[in-house]
Amino acid sequence: YPNIFSTPLTPKSKEIVQNPERHQNDAEKAKEFYESEMTKAFTESNRVLKENGILVVVFAHKTTSAWETLVNSLQNSGFVVTSSWPLRTERKSRLRARSSAALASSIFIVCRKRKKSEDGYFNEVKGELKERISRKLDQFWSQGIGGADFFFCAIGPAVEVFGKYNKVTRLSGEKVTVAELLDLIREIVTDYSLHKILKGRHMGKVDEETRFYLLWRWAYDDNDVPYDESRKLAQALGTEIDELLNNKDMLEKKADKVNLMDPWKRKRSPHLGEPKGGVNSPMIDVIHKAALLWESGDNRELTEFLEESGYEKDEAIWNVAQAISDVLPDGNKEKQVLQGLLASKQSISKDIDTSGKQGKLQEFMK
Repeated sequence: YPNIFSTPLTPKSKEIVQNPERHQNDAEKAKEFYESEMTKAFTESNRVLKENGILVVVFAHKTTSAWETLVNSLQNSGFVVTSSWPLRTERKSRLRARSSAALASSIFIVCRKRKKSEDGYFNEVKGELKERISRKLDQFWSQGIGGADFFFCAIGPAVEVFGKYNKVTRLSGEKVTVAELLDLIREIVTDYSLHKILKGRHMGKVDEETRFYLLWRWAYDDNDVPYDESRKLAQALGTEIDELLNNKDMLEKKADKVNLMDPWKRKRSPHLGEPKGGVNSPMIDVIHKAALLWESGDNRELTEFLEESGYEKDEAIWNVAQAISDVLPDGNKEKQVLQGLLASKQSISKDIDTSGKQGKLQEFMK
């Protein structure tokens, strides 16, 4: 094939990449081009593959939109995913991984030709999905896979189930999209991860913002994350990204990236952790304010704040603080302050009890 190697450089015009700059900065056209061309490539692979042959695709991307495009292309070209496994392929010390939620693993996806074409009903497929994903997540967890990689490792097992069917529909006849499948995967993984991170500790009715903070710290630490991925994580946990950005002072946005604010950045909020209209503030707000007061050494104000917060007798707040400390890396400033606060738990609880008794005595004397 002399023509293929006739040029000094690799031809770029037909390269299958999703690059808006090649489509007048139109992101939607870039996505359509990528999905269309990938489908053509997989269709040709399907055509030349023997009936009992396999196609292995190696893929790694930290946005679910890219995974949606890949899965759509595989399904539209007549392939079914029969197995998948994450392998650590990247060095943590590489330049690309610095200050970024870059993935350390690539997913190896084994595909075969779809032998039969049948439809599935979402209510039935959903149960099969949860069972399959949970079983595989146990394996991934035992292998030490965590953080951002953990979310995307679950996609392979889910597609093994979902991809068996020509299409999956609801009872109404409406087709379930790959995007909806990925949303369901994220919900399953977040529930599983929270349970594992807390190590069986009692969580009580922990609010959505606190769950979001804990899971972010576990998955991304203090790295920047694409806005859309942040939005999907928030949605899976029952909250809204714009609410966390604009009204909760929990996130900050830099261009198209988002990052969590640590306690010192959140310190600028004048009423952090204080009840509003008789409703307790999110638990994470109280933990952060308590950590800041502990750091300042003002034990009296710390005791008074916890008494007024509504969480003074709630063991769950200490369990969540411990879980956040556990997932943060050694040397992290927030981890160190939380460890100090947790070490003072007994004396703080004693001060609260003493303060409560004095208050009751004063009330009795009146």
